Amino acid sequence: MTRLQKFVEQGADSVEPGRTAYAFSQDKLPPPGENLEWKAAPSFNAADEVMRDPSLKDLFMKAIEEGCAIAAPPPSAD
Repeated sequence: MTRLQKFVEQGADSVEPGRTAYAFSQDKLPPPGENLEWKAAPSFNAADEVMRDPSLKDLFMKAIEEGCAIAAPPPSAD
């Protein structure tokens, strides 16, 4: 079964400094940032996420139409 998946860019220290991507497969993702790699979020459920945050609907539609959609990382708390 093909379903929308969530991927997060992470470094070796497992901190989530990078972007979040939504795609149907990992091969649709752009290259990760320097010293980062894409990690799948196995507990991701698109329906639950869009119920919590309706603004994700547009991002999910872009992923469906284009194969992948990228969300910028949250601003740092510096």
